[in-house]
Amino acid sequence: MILAPPALDGCTTFASTPGTLTAIHQPNCAAAVWQCKPLTRFQDWIDRLPPDQLPKTRMILRPEAVCDAQIDVTRRCAMPDCFERKTFSEGTRALASIFASVMNSADLRVPFEVITSNVCRQFHVPAEKAGLVCTYRGAGMQTRELQPKTQTM
Repeated sequence: MILAPPALDGCTTFASTPGTLTAIHQPNCAAAVWQCKPLTRFQDWIDRLPPDQLPKTRMILRPEAVCDAQIDVTRRCAMPDCFERKTFSEGTRALASIFASVMNSADLRVPFEVITSNVCRQFHVPAEKAGLVCTYRGAGMQTRELQPKTQTM
């Protein structure tokens, strides 16, 4: 009898504040998920934007450069200049700063992607030791525990 690897029960930490994201450094933690709720006004706005007005780019930046770069990207994709766009830029800056601090990273790989299909097909294990995934609209991050499978020979 060959047993699959043990279930990953308890390997994901769900955080209610940015400070609890440091759980990612625990040996038994494969993912730390911060469940935050954006302002209703912002969420309604971004949900209504057509996909061609959402940023699509990949950058490698120092955390302090993320906000200015993201503002430039939103201008190029014709995202409306309004309170919500400023909220988006400031949120991006804050997330970059928090992530860089938690991971003690001088540079960040910052991809902006518009995914309209099953995001699971897009997900892969990157070469980096950790990655920040932020979903602004759609299904969001889906997690599930893997169950052990038994194989017989």
